[in-house]
Amino acid sequence: MQLDLDELWPDSASLVGLRFATPDAFARAQALLWEHLDLYRWVWEGSRTIAVRKADVELFKAAGLAYTEVEIQDDNTPLSAEEQAGYRQWRRETFRQFVERLRSEA
Repeated sequence: MQLDLDELWPDSASLVGLRFATPDAFARAQALLWEHLDLYRWVWEGSRTIAVRKADVELFKAAGLAYTEVEIQDDNTPLSAEEQAGYRQWRRETFRQFVERLRSEA
């Protein structure tokens, strides 16, 4: 068996983020993805954003979903000072939630 790693982890340049303004639109987009399990997707619940291949964006347009396109950056791209601050805040919040879950399970 031979695996095509580009199929499993596409290059960031081939992806686009779709940020949905409302929880309802985000839920409709997720439902659409469940109908198309073969599509690559990366879902960020907290920001109501889904990354898909640029070639698959037409599916969301055809469904009448409103979204804002967001650039997907490669992991090797240096973050701006503002992005670094946001990332640090996200890490702190994620760790805080993790510790709270551990405490509640004890």
